[in-house]
Order: sequence, then structure tokens, then C-alpha cells
Amino acid sequence: MFWRFPSRFILIAVMFLFSSFSLLGKEPWIETSGEFLSSPKILSQEDLRQVLKEQSLDMTWHNEENYFHFVTRQDHVFFEIICTGKLPDCFNDKKDQFISEDCFVNGKNQKRYRYFYQYGDDEETKIGSSSSNESFSPNSFSYIVCERRVIENEKPTIITEEELASIIRNKNVLFYTGAGLSASSNVPTMNQLESLLGIKKGVDFFPALKKAIETPQWFALQIQSFHQACFSSPPTKAHLALKELALFKHCQIVTENLDSLHEQTGIMPYRIDANHLKTEIDSDALREIDAIICIGLSYDDRGFLGWYKKHNPEGKVISIDLSCPSYLGNDDLLLKGDLQTIIPQLKLSRS
Repeated sequence: MFWRFPSRFILIAVMFLFSSFSLLGKEPWIETSGEFLSSPKILSQEDLRQVLKEQSLDMTWHNEENYFHFVTRQDHVFFEIICTGKLPDCFNDKKDQFISEDCFVNGKNQKRYRYFYQYGDDEETKIGSSSSNESFSPNSFSYIVCERRVIENEKPTIITEEELASIIRNKNVLFYTGAGLSASSNVPTMNQLESLLGIKKGVDFFPALKKAIETPQWFALQIQSFHQACFSSPPTKAHLALKELALFKHCQIVTENLDSLHEQTGIMPYRIDANHLKTEIDSDALREIDAIICIGLSYDDRGFLGWYKKHNPEGKVISIDLSCPSYLGNDDLLLKGDLQTIIPQLKLSRS
């Protein structure tokens, strides 16, 4: 979250089309509230190799009760198209390639039609489908921590680099990163991924996916190229500087991003796990955080900022961005500028 833009979400909400994403691999090592403010875990080269070997993407586009879903791991790709109720007319000539299943959706029994394809033969990395009755909604318990923080027409206080450096030195802070942090590396944005796969919204959702059935291997290779970009792209200079700031402050880096650029710097960030946060992190831990510093985050997609402000109304949200994001209120702070310039300078001025 990476890869989230307010205008995109407004459009998606109107069309009842959603995307949800998760990064598979090791479970978060943060187990208790007391460790929530701890420094990121340091990764050795062997740790990093193991982390990258285990990383997997699990991504879903959701159109009412219909889905396009893919999972990747190393050289293996699995994807599926799920149609609920009725097979769209655009797939009539491909009907024999769909499996018909009975499912219980929205309080009634319905037919569900499912097409799936797997690329890669290594049994050790073989991956498969989620349950056909599983909800992929990005508003589910496992995706959303709290109601998203969206504020209109608010005017946060503009601050300088020196003022932000002082806050970092003297307050308990937590860094929260989004897609903008990785934009100058080679990781595609969500818009670029959707363009690559030909994914469209609204009435064109299924017709645009017909190519996945007509040329499934080509489609799987496009997904694989995205996986490789996420896990082989180098970190930016802001990633490297942010690692030093987090270690200096002994504070956590929380991220929405699917890529491994934080790991490439030698630390393991905490990726948002809504279920874990809601069940394991209590409000006392949140009240210990004076400010959350958002870096390259355009939208509170996971509701993490809404959750923080709910439990710590006096806490500050600070954003480093070229423009004012929708999650900042009148009591929050904004440092306008290029984060790839600002973060390394903060590193140099931290003492």
C-alpha cells in the first residue's frame, strides 16, 4: 500500500470493484504490545536469502461476488477467475474450461463458476486456490484494521525539515511507509500492473480477463514479471536512510508495501496484519506513540491511521508528501517535498 490513490478508490467504490493484496511468508515476529515499538529485526545475508525465497504475493480484484485472484511464489504462478450466479456471456465459448460449484453467498445457495491455471511444476513451490467460499473483500476482518481515516477540507500545519528532525529526536515515533517510497525504484505501481494484465473496471471486468483464458501461459508470465520486480528491485536512498533512522530511534517501520525494498536494506519491517493488530496490540501501546510519520503514503487504505487515532486521539499524524493526503486533519502536520531528498537529509541531521 501501497499503491493506493484516493481518486482510484473513489472510482472503485462506485463501481463495486475492489482490489485486495497480501504478502505471504513468515508470520510477524511482533507478538506483544510491549514489542510494538521495538526496533526492526536485523537481517543477515542468510536471513535475507531465506526471506526472499519464501516471499509470495496473494492479490485479488473483486467485482461484487466475482473475482480475479492470483498467488505467486518463486517461479510458480497460480491464478483463477471466479464468477458467481451466472457465467458471463463473454465466456460462453470457454464454458467447458470452467468448473461449476455450489456455494452459499449472501444468504442463498448459488452456482459459482471457476477457471484456474497453474504455471510451474516444482512440487516444493506448488501453490493452489483459496477456498471458493472465502471472501476476498478488502473490507474484511483480516484486511481492514479500522475505519479508514479520510478527512475533507482540513488544513494541517506545514512544518520544516528541522522541525520534523526535532520531533524524531525527542518523541516516540513510528514510521509508516506506502507506495510512494518505492516509486523511484523499478517496482510497478498498481495502475501499471493493471495495465500490464489488462484488468479493467465495471462492465469490462470479465471481458478484459478473457485473454487470461485464451493465453494463460503468457498471462502467468506477466504476473511472474511483477513478482520478480517486487522482490529483486534495489532499495532507494530513502529506504536506506529510513533504516538508519529507525535503528537510531529503536522504533518500528510499518509498511503497506508488497515489495522487499525494506528487507534489501537489511531490516524486516512490520507488514500490516489487521487480525494480529486488533487481537494482540492494546490501546496502551498506541498511546505510547506520540506521532506516526507517513512516508510515501497517499491514502489510509488499511485503516491503520484510523485505528491509531481512535485509541490515541492526541497522537499526531505527520506526512512527508508533495501534496496534502486525505488522512491529515487540522491537528496533524505536513512536510511538503521530495521524500527521496528529505529522508536522507533527516538521517544526516539526526544528531
